[in-house]
Amino acid sequence: VIETLANFDDRAIMIYIKPFLEDPNSHVVCEAIVALWKFKDLRIFLLSKLTAILLSKDQQVISSALFLIGEIKASWEKRYVLAQLQHQSLTIRHRALITLIKLGETFRIRDYVEAIADQSLGHNYEEMEFLLSNLRKMSVSVKKQIIQTIQQLPQEKVDHIRSSMENSKYVFTQE
Repeated sequence: VIETLANFDDRAIMIYIKPFLEDPNSHVVCEAIVALWKFKDLRIFLLSKLTAILLSKDQQVISSALFLIGEIKASWEKRYVLAQLQHQSLTIRHRALITLIKLGETFRIRDYVEAIADQSLGHNYEEMEFLLSNLRKMSVSVKKQIIQTIQQLPQEKVDHIRSSMENSKYVFTQE
């Protein structure tokens, strides 16, 4: 619902989205912030919500925060994102890597591709699906760089990644 409403460039959506800012689910709150971020006069209020989210040590909240930072291009929070690269959770480390790429650190694409290959070779289906789901959300230019990086890998890794993409629940048509 929030993503659909976010597609409208009409301030009237605020009435429907603002209640989601109080949802107990951190990802719902972050989706609402993303949807409202286009309204510059709300950003001070939304930044206070982001600050509160960043204080949490809960893994789900950290994952949501990283998603949010990447979506709103909050490059001023790069130190927070970099710290999450050391997190004990593989998913959090991967989310941080994806966020840094969204913030323009395309030199990290190689690490992202290696993560896909590692999860593919290790048969970690859930984590691989997470990484692939984010591939679909990358910009066209980043996707091209990812494909070029995959093509530079040893053939065994390329084959595993190709197989993973073919067997994914996500549809990859041009990749």
